[in-house]
Amino acid sequence: MNYAFDQLGWLHVVHTIAPDNIESQALAKRLGAKKTGPTQLPEPYSQQPVELWGQSRDQWRSLLKSSV
Repeated sequence: MNYAFDQLGWLHVVHTIAPDNIESQALAKRLGAKKTGPTQLPEPYSQQPVELWGQSRDQWRSLLKSSV
């Protein structure tokens, strides 16, 4: 996450997670991501159900500050 925000300059990171992948959802939550709803992957995976999770750089930095 730090690399994406600090080195690549991304403003937002997203994760696409299958609705039944509880372990990945738990990890996303620990990283501070929030579920924003269902989304669709590009072909050839467009028929696989996925949910969009993510957070902004500011949300990530706020999480880091609160854990210190």
